[in-house]
Amino acid sequence: MRCTVLKKHQNIGIFKTIAAGTRLTNIKPCPSYEHWYSADVGGLQMFVYGGFLANDVLTVDYNPTELDVDCGDVVELLGIYGAWAWVRMSAPMHKDSVQAGEMGWLPCAILHSAV
Repeated sequence: MRCTVLKKHQNIGIFKTIAAGTRLTNIKPCPSYEHWYSADVGGLQMFVYGGFLANDVLTVDYNPTELDVDCGDVVELLGIYGAWAWVRMSAPMHKDSVQAGEMGWLPCAILHSAV
């Protein structure tokens, strides 16, 4: 499903994918997003969806990177996890947006679908 971005969003960093089977530490519930947790892995603090964890271990390969997008950009919705969407950039409309094909996280609240 294609969605239009309604509001600019900036990432907090570009991260490498963390392999399934990696143990996370300092796991705490996120106060802003239900089913999301802050956690540490190898000195990196990140947020992770609770459905990707079992006994403090990642059950999937996971990348916490959020996308830089602007109003009017078009993304392909790949999955919804709580209040966040895993998306692929389809049609960047602004020079500060990521390139087509890049994948990452965006808050569902800034996305609109015509469907």
